[in-house]
Amino acid sequence: MSFQEKQSDPLLKRCTALGYAILTFLLIAVLVGLAQQFKCPCRNEENEVLTVFLFTGPAFFLFVIMFHIRRPLKYGWFQCPERVEDDTPRSCPKAFICCLIPPVMWIFFLLIRGEYVACAMTNWNGVFVFDDELQTRWCKPTEGMRNEMDLTRKYIHQSQVNILYCMSLFSYCNIIKEILN
Repeated sequence: MSFQEKQSDPLLKRCTALGYAILTFLLIAVLVGLAQQFKCPCRNEENEVLTVFLFTGPAFFLFVIMFHIRRPLKYGWFQCPERVEDDTPRSCPKAFICCLIPPVMWIFFLLIRGEYVACAMTNWNGVFVFDDELQTRWCKPTEGMRNEMDLTRKYIHQSQVNILYCMSLFSYCNIIKEILN
């Protein structure tokens, strides 16, 4: 069976779609669990480290999983097999880009919540509490409160606005690319 025949195999297409669906549900489950279990250390020296690992660790893990599923380098460094159309999902550059989709979605979900960025930006010691006014968890200072709640709101808002700007820019660039092609 040639490579092109394998691509048109309905069973292979269903397995790929099933794999993406399973990976998507696992990603959502992990995010829900993380949202319930996440506790910012509220210690200036530990907040950034935790947040960096929270963003990069699972994103890299998702990339590796997708890399094994899609195998973009199966035929060499972006060398596609003979007689394979560039539009096939297994063409090397497209397969590599597909590997980036789940990690980017992971980072998107963390940024849209905002509290993870707020944790990284917190530069005061405190306790991690749920605030009814903010409707989120934040690092409440242990010694005197000045404008920390406002700063937390600002960090959450900046995270959400910045990711929405990035999404808009990405969408506009893709629309323009499709119009020009």
